[in-house]
Amino acid sequence: MSEETFRIRRATLEDLPTLRGLWQTALFSVPELERSLTSFYLVEGEDGRISGALGFESKGEDAVIRHVAWTHPDAGRRAAPALVEPLHRLARNRCLHRIWIENPGRLWEADAPELHDGVPPDAVVPSWSGSRKEWKVWYLVHPDQENRIRAEFSRFREDRDEERMRVRRFARQVIGGLWLVLSLICVLLFYWILDWLGLF
Repeated sequence: MSEETFRIRRATLEDLPTLRGLWQTALFSVPELERSLTSFYLVEGEDGRISGALGFESKGEDAVIRHVAWTHPDAGRRAAPALVEPLHRLARNRCLHRIWIENPGRLWEADAPELHDGVPPDAVVPSWSGSRKEWKVWYLVHPDQENRIRAEFSRFREDRDEERMRVRRFARQVIGGLWLVLSLICVLLFYWILDWLGLF
């Protein structure tokens, strides 16, 4: 049996009735989620039928997946494993390092990427932060690698600042030398004029 293919696409106003049904089935607060419609993505099969929906919001190098809902539990079991690559691609396009997943059991029961325990910082959790439950983090860039990248970037920035300071010092020295030469020329020209006028 061939593996099913699923894709994710951003929800639009036309999808709102479908989303309302999914949210009501999952016992989510519909009025609250309607206000953040544009942060939701629909999960579609090859035939265009909706299998589920999830909220995906990013800030800086972090993203949050929350309020995952399926048309049927079996739809989630079939679709979720196929979402790893589309979600990874979406994250790469946004240059994300981490994806925080609220209630990961709603998304992946098996065939999930490697997830770690953790709670997202307050800075990356949107206004619905009151619904803190179980969280897992999916590292797209490993913390050790991220620390190395940050250290290398910091060294690059320090080297760049040091080079700028050297250029500025050299420019000041050149300008100072030019002023000195110009001053000497002016003095010599002044004495030459005096001598030419017979005043010296």
